[in-house]
Amino acid sequence: MRIILSLLLSTAPLPSRAASVVPTLLDWKTIPASKQAGKPRQWRACREAAGGCAAYLREIVDYIEAIAEEHGLDPLILVSMAWHESRLNAFAEGSVGERGVLQIHPSNAKGLAFFEGGTKGERYRAACHDELGACQYEVIERAAEILARAIERCDGNVGSGLSAYNTGRCISERGAAYSVKVQRTRDELASSSMGAA
Repeated sequence: MRIILSLLLSTAPLPSRAASVVPTLLDWKTIPASKQAGKPRQWRACREAAGGCAAYLREIVDYIEAIAEEHGLDPLILVSMAWHESRLNAFAEGSVGERGVLQIHPSNAKGLAFFEGGTKGERYRAACHDELGACQYEVIERAAEILARAIERCDGNVGSGLSAYNTGRCISERGAAYSVKVQRTRDELASSSMGAA
C-alpha cells in the first residue's frame, strides 16, 4: 500500500522551482559537519562556496532543474538521487572511482574529456577537483541521460527506470530498494517545497 501511495504522490504537480527545496536540504544537514582534531568541520563544498551551503546547494539544484527539463525528467527525482548518492557533495568519491553529486562511475563517463584516464587521473583532478562545482553540470547531465534511457528501456516506468539506473535491470518497484527510497525522498521534498510556496 505504501508503494502505491508513493507512486501516486510521485505524479503530484511539481513546485514551480526545484530550488524551493534548498531550505529543506539544509534542514536535513545535507552537508554534514565532520570532525577533525575534535572540532566540527563543514565539507569542503560548503567551506569554499562564496555564499555558504545555501548558495552551493542553489547552484547544484539549479543545474539539476535545467538538465531535468532538457530530458523531460522530474527534477526532484534527480535531487533525491543526488541526496542518496552523495548528500549533494560535489567532491564525493566512491570506492570504485565514482565522482560528483550523482556519483558517475568511470564506465558511464566515456566521452567526457575530464574523465579520460579515470577519476583518479591527473586530467580529472586538474579539471574537476580543485574548483567548487567544476564538472558537476556534466556529471548531472550524464546521470540524466542514463536515467532517461533507463526509464525508456523500462517502458516509461520511473520506478523501474530508477532500478535500472542503479542495477542495470528493470526491476518492479516492490523489489527495488533504491527506487523506493529515491521516490520516498522525492515525495518528502515535494511536500516541503509546496509548504514553502
